[in-house]
Amino acid sequence: MKRFSLLTIVLFLCAASFAQTQSEKEIKGMLTYKWKPIHMEKDGQKMPAPAEAGDWFLDIKADGTFIMLDSDGLEKGKWSYDHKTKNFIASNEIDPSDPWKFEVIKVTKTELVLKVTEEGMTMKLYWKREN
Repeated sequence: MKRFSLLTIVLFLCAASFAQTQSEKEIKGMLTYKWKPIHMEKDGQKMPAPAEAGDWFLDIKADGTFIMLDSDGLEKGKWSYDHKTKNFIASNEIDPSDPWKFEVIKVTKTELVLKVTEEGMTMKLYWKREN
């Protein structure tokens, strides 16, 4: 049992140190792709993306713009990344004064996990890279 606990701690520390070594430039580079929703997580419970989510996407461009298609329709806007807070910030063209803030939990060449808190509810959004 002690062996399992020690292994778990070592793996956690390795993962944490890897996440801290990613530079701002590396993270921005990994963000700039087209992403498709996989599922959401609320209170530790995974929920699949809705059936109509097959067409949804988030296309993050290297020039600081994004295009998103979801149930509300097509949105365009600008994005930024704050390396100190690990926040991905997106403001749409309709109301740029009220940006969306997502904490970047994980970003790799194939997966993006964002955490958002709105109206007292926290959710994690899981995305897979499309291109």
